[in-house]
Amino acid sequence: MSFQSGQHAPRSVRIGDIKLIGDCGEHIYSIYQRRFGSSGGAAGAAVRLRTALRAGLYVDLSGRRAQLRAAHQRWRAVLGFGESGQLGNGGMASSSTPVAVSGITTATAVSAGGLHNCALLASGGVQCWGSGGNGQLGNGGTVDSSTPVAVFRIGNATRVDAGESHTCARLTSSEVRCWGGNNFGQLGDGLGALSAAVPQFVGTCTLDLDGDGIVSPTTDGLLLVRALLGFSHNAVTANATGPNAQRNTWIAIKTHLQRKCGMPGLAP
Repeated sequence: MSFQSGQHAPRSVRIGDIKLIGDCGEHIYSIYQRRFGSSGGAAGAAVRLRTALRAGLYVDLSGRRAQLRAAHQRWRAVLGFGESGQLGNGGMASSSTPVAVSGITTATAVSAGGLHNCALLASGGVQCWGSGGNGQLGNGGTVDSSTPVAVFRIGNATRVDAGESHTCARLTSSEVRCWGGNNFGQLGDGLGALSAAVPQFVGTCTLDLDGDGIVSPTTDGLLLVRALLGFSHNAVTANATGPNAQRNTWIAIKTHLQRKCGMPGLAP
């Protein structure tokens, strides 16, 4: 669920003695009332959230936290569970009141995933933080981060959306790149359950055969030539994949060429 700056909150709602603006305010209060109880932190947070909602902000409630952005001030505040570092403030503790995300000052949008969050920056870059076990932070690793990390080779994004364990970004070219968990094929790369810790091309045949986000003649070009010559397994992949390769076996590379590039008849 999202409520972006410029959209009208449809109504005011009152829960107990706390008045919130719009459906998003109601959902925010409900979440933190369940988590922290009806007194103390949750009520105080609800009052501050009411003020923020009136100021105009972006709210994304798709994960287990709420994220706020005052559109005209470009600050970022997050509250909720923090066990995987998803609050982005350098710690792992939960918080019933907003905390500033470290190092982000030019965000234009934010999206909350299952246990990770991502921000779209004014530059077109994307930074993510929180759980990274499925590669959903997009920085080439699979470890959690309690502070934002830059997504690998994304510098021209216009939108970012975080899912349960994956993330996708739309680029200025209208192309889509996705990274993270892929157990249901959510990366759109045709490779089934293979997760990816760096962004993958969606729905296109790309010469980025090793899936490291770069098309290189010394890696991808060599892989393609060897495959077309009828080589297989180590004869294809030896010394021909990049350090951030997401497809570093012959089976993965062959599957990419067959499913996305229409190249049957490759060596077994």
